[in-house]
This record gives sequence, C-alpha cells and structure tokens, in this order.
Amino acid sequence: MENNVTTMQSNIQYQQNVSQTYSLTTTSKVQFSSKEKAIIFNALDNTKLQEYLIPLGNIIQPKNIIFCSRLSNNRICMYLSSKQLVEDYMTNRGYIEIQGEIVRARKLITPAERIVLSNVCPSIPHEILINELQNIDLVPASPMTFLKISATLPKYNHILSFRSLDNAISQQTHTLSKAISHVPSNADSQHVHQLSEEPMLASHDSNTTITITNIAQESNSHKRTVDDITSPEIESSSAECNLFLEPKIRQKIKKTKPVSTESSSNSVSLLLEPTKRFIENHSPSFVLDYNQLDMLLTNITGSADPLSIIQEYTKDYVSVTDIFTKKVEEFYSDCDVTLKELDELYQYVMASKMLRPSQVQEAINTSSDMAESTKMLVFNATETGKELVENIEYDSRTRKFASESFDTSTSQDTLDTIKTIDEIIIRIKNKQLQIEDAWIEMEKVYIDTKDLGYLEEGIVKVINWILGPAENLLNSHQKVGYDVLSAEDLRREHEGIELGCWETYGTYAELINKINSFADNEFLSLQHKDLISQKDFMDFVCKSFAMRLERRRNILITSLRFYRLVSEYFDRTAEVFDTLVMGTKITEFDTAGEKLKQLEENQISLDHVEAELRKEGEKLQDMLSMSVKDCLGREIPVDYSEDIVNIRDVLDATVARKNIFSDSVELQKLTLKQVTHIDSYERDTVQAVRWLDELLRVMLRDHGHVGCTVYEIQRQKDEHVTFQETAKGTYNYGCQLLNASLVLRQSCKLALDDHANLYQRLKSSWQKLLHVSQEQMTRLRVSAVFHRSVEEQCNQLRDLREAVATIPLMDLARKKTRVDYYFGKREKLIVEVGRMVRLGKMLRSRLKEPLCFGE
Repeated sequence: MENNVTTMQSNIQYQQNVSQTYSLTTTSKVQFSSKEKAIIFNALDNTKLQEYLIPLGNIIQPKNIIFCSRLSNNRICMYLSSKQLVEDYMTNRGYIEIQGEIVRARKLITPAERIVLSNVCPSIPHEILINELQNIDLVPASPMTFLKISATLPKYNHILSFRSLDNAISQQTHTLSKAISHVPSNADSQHVHQLSEEPMLASHDSNTTITITNIAQESNSHKRTVDDITSPEIESSSAECNLFLEPKIRQKIKKTKPVSTESSSNSVSLLLEPTKRFIENHSPSFVLDYNQLDMLLTNITGSADPLSIIQEYTKDYVSVTDIFTKKVEEFYSDCDVTLKELDELYQYVMASKMLRPSQVQEAINTSSDMAESTKMLVFNATETGKELVENIEYDSRTRKFASESFDTSTSQDTLDTIKTIDEIIIRIKNKQLQIEDAWIEMEKVYIDTKDLGYLEEGIVKVINWILGPAENLLNSHQKVGYDVLSAEDLRREHEGIELGCWETYGTYAELINKINSFADNEFLSLQHKDLISQKDFMDFVCKSFAMRLERRRNILITSLRFYRLVSEYFDRTAEVFDTLVMGTKITEFDTAGEKLKQLEENQISLDHVEAELRKEGEKLQDMLSMSVKDCLGREIPVDYSEDIVNIRDVLDATVARKNIFSDSVELQKLTLKQVTHIDSYERDTVQAVRWLDELLRVMLRDHGHVGCTVYEIQRQKDEHVTFQETAKGTYNYGCQLLNASLVLRQSCKLALDDHANLYQRLKSSWQKLLHVSQEQMTRLRVSAVFHRSVEEQCNQLRDLREAVATIPLMDLARKKTRVDYYFGKREKLIVEVGRMVRLGKMLRSRLKEPLCFGE
C-alpha cells in the first residue's frame, strides 16, 4: 500500500488585519469578545433578528447579549457576555421558540475536532483505533467512518479508501503529529499496536503505519495580509499553479543500427521495457508473455525467415499479431476514456464559474481531485502513444534492416496509425490546455470574488468610521472663536481632525480605484453591480463628510481672517491717530504736506481693511446661519447664536470706531490742507516781493533815462505805463495771497507775526517801486512838455522873423500897425521863452539827481 500524508484544514476563519486608525485612538472604550462566547441559531424563513433576540433576552436578560448578526447559510450568530453564560445556557436549555417552532442553539466554536487517519488497513477494527485515540487523550464524539476515494466516474463512487474520519474532543491543547503502527499476523490473531512519537512510513508489506492528521489545528483566527486574503494559497493536494504538470519522463535511449547480437538484444529489451506492465497486466493474457516476446523480437531481428522463428514459440500467428495491434486498439480505447474524462472535467470547471462565492472553494477542491486522476490518464495516454509510435517506427526500421534494402517504403497503414496516434495526442494536449485555461479562469473568478468581499469589507469599514467616530468628532467641535488666538487654536484642532481623516481618505481612494479598475467579468456582473451600489453610497457618505469638513474649515478660516482684520484695523487706527493726528504740530509748515499725504494713504488703506472686515463678518454670519447636515443629509441642530451676536457686536464697534476715526482724520486733513495753503500762499507772497524788487532793479537799470525827442519820450511813457501796471498787478497778487493767508491763519488760530512781517516787506517793496515809478513818470512828462514847448516857440520865432521881413514891402500906414502887432507878439513870446529856459534849467538839474535814494 502506497503511503501518503494528507493535511486537511477546516473551520478556517479570517480576521482582518485592522491597523490602528484615528477613530480607534479617539474611542474611549471599545468592547471586544472571543468566539468562545458565541452561539449559532439556524434562521427560519421570513424572520427578523428581534424575533430571536426577544425570546433569548427573556431567558438570559437583554444586557447579556453583546453582538448579533446574520451569517451566510441562513445562520444567526450572537455573542453573549461570558463563557460561563454560554455553558449554562447550552446545558440547561439550549433552544428558543420562534413562531411555534423550536430552534436549537449550538456553539460557534465546537470542542470536537475532525481527525483523519491515513493508511488504515480495512482489516483493522474501528474499536482498536478508538482505543488508541483515547490513549492520547482524544475522546471520540461520533462513529468512525471510512472516506471514499476521489473517483471521477459515478460507478466507482462507492469505493472506499484507506483513510478513516472521526470527530474527537481533545482533553488538552496539543498538535497531532503521531503514527499508530499495526502489525497483523493473521485474520484471527490479536492486533498489536504501538504509539510512536514521530511519524513513520511503512517500508515493507507486513507493517502498516497509520498517520493521524488533525484538520482543526488552525481553528483559531490568525491575522493575514491583504495579499493572503485576495490571493489565497490553495493546497498542493487540491490545486497547483499548473494543473497538469507532466511527471519527469525517462531519458530516451538513442537507437542505433544493430551491429551485433548482444547489442541488438539490449536494444530490443530497452525498447520493449515500457510495454512490460501493459503486457503483464493485460486481461485476457496474450499468447506470449513479456519474456517470450522479448526473446522473439531479439531473435527475429535481422532474421531472413522470421516465420520459422515465430513457430518455435507458437503457431498462432493471429494471436502474435494481436499483441501489437491490440495495444493500438487499447490505446484508442484509453484515449477515448481520457478525452471523455477531460471533457467531463472541463464541463465541471466551466459550471463552477457560476457557483456562489462560498461554493467556489469546494468546487476547486473537487475539481482538483478530478484533475489529479485525469492528469495521470493524460500522462499515461501520452506516454503510451509515444511508445506505440516508437515501437511502430522501430518495427519499420527492423524490417528494412532485415530486407537489406533501405529503399523499402513504410506501409500506408503504418503511416495512418502513426498519424492517428499523433492526432489523438494533440487532441488530448489541446483539451488539457483548454482545461488549464478554464481552471485559470475559475481561479481568477474565485480570487475576484474574494477581492469583491475584501472591497465590501473596506467599504463597510469606511462608512462605519465616517458615520461613527468621524461624525461624533466633528459634532464635538462647533465653536468658531471670539478672537485671533481662539480662532487660531480651533483651526489647528481642525487640522488635527483632517490629519486623522487622511488614512480613511487613503482607504477610500484605494477602494474607488480598485472598484473602477475591477475587471468586468460576466460571472461577477451581479456582485459587481451590488458593489457599485455600495461604492456609490460610500462615495455619497465620504463626499458629504468631506463637504461638511470643508465647510467647517472655511468657517474657521473666515473667522480667523475676520478677527485678524479686526485686530489689524483697531491697531492701525490707533497708530495713525497717535502719530498723524495727535502727534502732528500744525506750525511745522515744511512737513505738513508729507504728513497730509501719509494721512490720506493710511485712510485709504484703512477704509479698504474696514470694507474687507465688514465683508468677512457678513460672510461669516451667513455661513453660521446656514443649516448643518450630517453625512446622510439630515439636519443637525447647531446653535451659533452667541457667535453671531459676538460678530455683530464686533462689527458695530468697528463702525463706531470708523466714524470717530474718520471725523478726526477729516478734521486733521482739513487743518493740514489749510496749513499747506498758508505755506503756499506765503511762499507765493515772498515770490511777489522778489518780483517787485526785480522790477525796481530793472527800472533803475534799463528805464531810468529820458528821451531827447517828443516821440522818444512818448514811447518811454507808454513802456513806463506798462511797467507800472505789471508792478501794480504783482502787488495786488501779493496782497490777495496775504489776505487768504491771514484768513487761514485766523481759522487755524496761528500766530500773525510772520504774516505782518511779510506784509511789511511787500508794502515796502511796493512803496519804493511806486516812488521811483512816479518820479520817472514826472520826469518823462516834464521833459515832454519842455521839448514840445521849445519846439513850438522855435516855430513861432521863425514865423515872426519871416513876417517882420515882409514889413518893408507894405505901405506906411500898414507898417506902423504891423510893427506894433509884431512887437507885442514878440514880447509875449520872449516871456514864454524865458519861462521855458527856466523850466529847462530846472529839468536839467532834476535829471541829474538819482531816481532812488541810495542808488
């Protein structure tokens, strides 16, 4: 009997490797329970959880029920408060009544373990094995039974194997890895058993080693990584990466042309070796056994009369021919069976794709058992076909050697047989590849199904965290602050909350990416659609929470900005008021313009800050007045009335401060503007004084002489009149500036001394210029009169002389009259000439004098 050690695992329970998240750190107290506190009920159709909770709560009190949930396969699991309570309930009652039916309870973790005994000879009674199990502290909990073989054909399903199954309760926790050695003597002899510490393999036919395997050694859950969950390892006995790996084939022996009897004998024996088992195990037996056939082929090789050699062994030529042709027919029959088995396995694998996720693993185990048997069939059929082809080709070469004619062609029947065998082998290999592809697809469906389960668990984890700890954490932070420091602290706390959400956000993004990139498999379409619906709900919950978190962050940022603007506005207004309003001396005319410019710039900047402040305050009020909704869209009662009142008070205080500050600034600006105007007016007055002095200097330098003719004097008079008008306009301009300066000084209550001094300077310059101007004008006028009178008198004297010269030509009477007339006229003219002479002398002496004293 071939020894084997089978390791089976049952009751595998997975436990998520949940890393510590922000929600776990913020939870003050979390209850965990063990599976030993759990009981299971079979669920009835159309029943609710409360129909199980109420009758159980009436028995053990509702407070002793910790957890409750539905499980697969129509089961309901409940965790109680203690192990002792589970023991008492299972011992004293162990059932509940629902809708008039009795529903029995059982423990989630049963104390019994499944024990598989390998290499059990059917002649060993079960009582002996049970006694041996009791010797190692294993109490049987059920009758011992034989396990069936993994037969793929229904008509062989009744065959049992050398393996026994039993359920036993262990008295102590230990791992089974032992062997029971049984040495039978005869059918009636007493059985002798020996328990050894280490497993042994039977090396001879008289001993049988029974290997005990505990398939419940891993009943406790263990943490696994995501790769373990999504890509589970399949037992090597049930599934392999390559389902149909061919066993290692013996190295072929190169056939050479026989050169001697000894080498020919060895070559025939080697070529015939693969058919040894077939010939010996064939039923009915052939006319020649293996040794006789070996000798026949050895002797017939190279013989010129093969029939005579065959007659030495048998005269039944047809039976000898059947030895070779029967093997081909058997090969065809075996290949038909193999193809049928492969087709059944392919159909089973294809049907396994449509199973539920919980049934896929069982289907994989079953199909792997079928694959093991079909794999051997495929290998045997392939090897047999290769051997047949080699034998046929060898026989063909042997005939050629025997006929000593290498031109002898191979018969068409032989070629057709080889072609048929090759085609059958190709069909088997193609079917094998087809099954491998179907197997890979089934494993992919199984892995994808487990991936869907993992994704569903991730979705539930994200949703539960957001609807639980995240919502509670956000609900506990609702203040917006009352100044810069408090708003800054709240903003930092909110950043901490956001950091705590990063892990969940990462999980959410990973789930979304995996679900969106998940292969759209036709066998997973319904599950995929359900997962898409769960993903949409998770997406809605996460986005709602993110929007609420973003809204909270915007409120805190707006609050912080608002209070910063308030602080900045109050600080800057105080600074401007102290430096530019209260700290400014209005008598400093030189810096008044610069301070006025600074004050205007600060006022514009502060008005902008005040506008932003008011805008942020109103925005914050609007944000606080809006309703708050949770992740499911339900309104949450949040009271921001105190914060809104505080914001309104701050805005009112800001408006009042703005009014006071604006009035002070406007008054100060007006004062500074007046001071600036005073400075400007007085500067212009000084310039007017300079202009008058400049006009005086120009008059004395360029306009102090008197012309020699009437026309020249008249031109000088016209120029002098224009000069006087310019000087008078300058003086009037200076007077107007001084008058305006005087009014502004009186308005600003400034001293008038500087103004009086400036007025005296203006008046003095004007008086001096006016005196010189009048003097020059007098000189021009007198000179004009003098020159005009002199010219007129000269003309009169010339006319008188010419008239006197005509007297001799007159008669005597008229002469006397004319002489008297001209004499009287001469006397008057001499008097006028004398007067002009005196005027000329006076004018000459006056022109010699300077126009201005001190010139």
